[in-house]
Amino acid sequence: MLSSICRAFLYYTLCAQLAYAVDPLVKLPYSEFAGTVQSNGITQWLGIPFAAPPIGELRFAPPSDPPIKTGVQQADKLPVFIFFQGGGFNSNANPNLNGAGLIEASGHNIIVVTFNYRVGPWGFLASSGSSSGQPTANNGLRDQRKALEWVQKYISSFGGDPNHVVLGGDSAGAASISLHLTAYGGRNDNLFHAAAVESVSFATVLTTKEAQYQYDNFTRAGGCSDSDAAKSLSCLRSKTAQQLQAQNFNIPYPGQAKAPLYMFAPTLDGDFVTDLTYTAFEKGKFIDVPVIFGADTNDGTGFTPKDTSSQEQSNAFLTQQFPYLTASQLSEIDRLYPVPTGNDCPASGTCWWRQVSNAYGELRYMCPSLYISSAYANLTTTSSNTKKDTTSNSIKAVTYFVGGGSARRHAGSASNSLSTRATKSASYAYRYNVEDPDQIAAGLGVPHTVELNAIFGPDNVPAGSAPASYYPGKSNANVVPVIQAYWTSFIRTFDPNTHKLSGSATWETYYSKSGEPQRILFNTGGKTDMESVDKGQRVRCAYLQSIGASIKQ
Repeated sequence: MLSSICRAFLYYTLCAQLAYAVDPLVKLPYSEFAGTVQSNGITQWLGIPFAAPPIGELRFAPPSDPPIKTGVQQADKLPVFIFFQGGGFNSNANPNLNGAGLIEASGHNIIVVTFNYRVGPWGFLASSGSSSGQPTANNGLRDQRKALEWVQKYISSFGGDPNHVVLGGDSAGAASISLHLTAYGGRNDNLFHAAAVESVSFATVLTTKEAQYQYDNFTRAGGCSDSDAAKSLSCLRSKTAQQLQAQNFNIPYPGQAKAPLYMFAPTLDGDFVTDLTYTAFEKGKFIDVPVIFGADTNDGTGFTPKDTSSQEQSNAFLTQQFPYLTASQLSEIDRLYPVPTGNDCPASGTCWWRQVSNAYGELRYMCPSLYISSAYANLTTTSSNTKKDTTSNSIKAVTYFVGGGSARRHAGSASNSLSTRATKSASYAYRYNVEDPDQIAAGLGVPHTVELNAIFGPDNVPAGSAPASYYPGKSNANVVPVIQAYWTSFIRTFDPNTHKLSGSATWETYYSKSGEPQRILFNTGGKTDMESVDKGQRVRCAYLQSIGASIKQ
């Protein structure tokens, strides 16, 4: 029998799936939970609370434990996969993903956990004040941390191994994982042991002071503006959720004419988030675990305006999302991303739409993914290591010297040098390039996080969301078992090759071939090959990575 804990309520509930017989009645110290056995052998537990509801005085505060009751725990052990849903930190975008397909692909040898966390102002309202009268910053991330702590305490009661936990996530969920990898300055609380993520998102990260305008606007709109911070917060807590949600809309960054796609986001609070993500990885302030990072060929097409028709409109969109871009930086981005012509234009939409999509997709998703892959690949077990410097336009060799837990760059021309240190991890990268005929006809190419439909299986995502070609008997049906085998192998063994399907490519690590960065290519029809990261993309990403900290990514 297999078991599954699934999301059911708005806040603080999670769901998991196990892979062999456990008693459907599970007793935890604070409650008992009766699971329901499904026809496929999966037992589901719906709506398990991992924290107290964030209402009353707990609104805009860190999560607290649920009420405690007596209970009995039992211990059996399986690898655990915890999935962080995306949604730009402003919505829960993947609330109905079902882990049954992954569990079946693993031979019933893993547990899958999904959960909710606070988003928008509920999870990311921030103020520069430091008194008890201010909301705590990054509560959405703290909710996630609470879920990880819950797994450590209780997953053994459901058959899981708390010492073998793999994180997964897409988009903002992937960004969340990058923030847990660097949380508290890279402190390792042993809450997880590997990560496999899709299209990590590096958005604009403000300090709590810079985000004050969001708090001021929200309290003013909610009728809670007060010079006394404690009274203002108390007023917000007195409002109903419906009253506050009615005032939950994006406003422009200061100096911008239009609001960004996503306004509320993690902030630099000097506690959970101590550095910009680029800076944290540059300094080596991240947890050393095996990782998979990858992105889609056309990550930007689903976000950018299809009616973009000029360079000015393209630049305006980029600055609405990244308000710290300078005129000279935009000029260089314009040079690196010329407007395509002919067959490089989308079948639907304008050529300028593809231009701004290319820039946005690499700026926010692809280049951050490659940077983290490089950061992990640059960890070394030797006293010195010479690798190609993929953050440099000139692709010069760089020698790193490691000693006493620190590293310094000896040679090369990259502006963002990556620290190196002793490691037991491995870095795997991918590019997802599976073309669905309908998405190609719509001009989307291979859009943002479309691989989720293959990883979980088209029947385990919200109805109607999977591309038609992914279903059995269709042109891309074969990609589902291929990618599920890699993912479940990594979850079980921290190596995507151990249980890969016969005939699939061996997934090499990022720098395993003569120091050249490489990744696996998931192609149309389920074909897989290793490819080098092409020089053009490396040059473009080198520039975007070099300005990442200056534009607050």
